[in-house]
Amino acid sequence: MKSSFLELREITSMKLIFCSKLKSDLLRQAVSFEQSDSFLVLPVCTMERYVKDLLSWEEYFGEEGILTQKIQDQLCGAGAVRNRIDFYNYFTCEEVPDFNRYTCLVIPGGDAELGVERIKNNKLLSALSNYQGMILAYSAGALMLYQEYFLSPNWYYTTMKYCRGIGLDCMPPFLLEMHYDGSESMAGMIKEAGKYLNKDVCAIGDYGILIYDNYEKSMIEYGDVTYFKIQNQT
Repeated sequence: MKSSFLELREITSMKLIFCSKLKSDLLRQAVSFEQSDSFLVLPVCTMERYVKDLLSWEEYFGEEGILTQKIQDQLCGAGAVRNRIDFYNYFTCEEVPDFNRYTCLVIPGGDAELGVERIKNNKLLSALSNYQGMILAYSAGALMLYQEYFLSPNWYYTTMKYCRGIGLDCMPPFLLEMHYDGSESMAGMIKEAGKYLNKDVCAIGDYGILIYDNYEKSMIEYGDVTYFKIQNQT
């Protein structure tokens, strides 16, 4: 039985929600947001071909922005209240916001390496490291939170790539692969990366969601989630 967002936070100390795509129907399987919950969206991974300056920011993340509406719709579909969803603008914010004023930080996908760069350039790392609420991160937004992660070949990356992330202490001991399609070729790349980094890998498809409890060191899976046991295997 699913629990309310508040119950997950206070009773089981749930900290991290990972998915490949933000979908309200998936979120509803795992959590129910309360009307009192507040959200701060950190779209730091958004590719520069979409957002490269303040003008393009307003087009995508302004009050009537293209992605603003999509993100709000999905969160509200899981119980959030629209006017309690804020967006961090890294072009206009002169001071680091108090993340702990928010119940949940939402970190969308895009380009993980660019996300790391923006986190550092905007001096957000300390605020993220000291955050005590929930983190809902999807696609590249989840990958960049690791100390080290991999990017398997796709339409955006031509070869396997190993990268350094921001390294939050609350991250699980296993790695993540996003947009897993169940193919043999993708499974092979996951195993290759897992052996190289000596880590197990949890692969999340577009219709999967994973909740990781940082306190209990446990996870709950919903939908399309596949765990690859790789660590210390020969």
